[in-house]
Amino acid sequence: MTHEARIRRLERQCRIYRDLFVLTGLALAGLLGYGALQPIPEVVQARRFQVISDQGLLAADLNAQNGTGALNLFEGSAEAHHQTVYAGTAGILVNGTRPDRQASFSIVRAANGTISVVSHNKQGQGTFLLAEKNDGHPQITLSSGVVIEGSDAGGLLAVYNKSGGVAASIYADESGRGIIEARLRTDTDRLPPLVR
Repeated sequence: MTHEARIRRLERQCRIYRDLFVLTGLALAGLLGYGALQPIPEVVQARRFQVISDQGLLAADLNAQNGTGALNLFEGSAEAHHQTVYAGTAGILVNGTRPDRQASFSIVRAANGTISVVSHNKQGQGTFLLAEKNDGHPQITLSSGVVIEGSDAGGLLAVYNKSGGVAASIYADESGRGIIEARLRTDTDRLPPLVR
């Protein structure tokens, strides 16, 4: 093979390689351009989302439980303290759980606006606060037998005994005067009517 033939052959190979590199570059640019033009989806759907901490432990879990959405937040591990938020037709429930799987607290907001807060001890017994609107007036009921209620005349603070009778009350009467009552009989005593 002569030097000229060899040079022509090398020039032809260089042209082929150059054309291949140009085509590869154009194809790569087209693919990158297509990927850059992909729209960001409006909705991402999955059955479950989990967040893992830097230590590899479950930190949060978003899923559907019993047909409602549930968000679980974990402290340390799935066996440690965690809080759960449920949303449903009855309202919203926030529930805290200790490692022994006993509830440590619950907060419920019902669809009618009633809010219940229950704090549990290690035996599972709870004390609660119930805040609701009674005929358009706010009312707070404590498990210790104390009721605080608003009225048009002012407000009412009542202390109940264990049989459900009123032991003592402080309230405003129709004229707005403050009245303090202590009941000695507790069998059938009920709250005085409030001016609403």
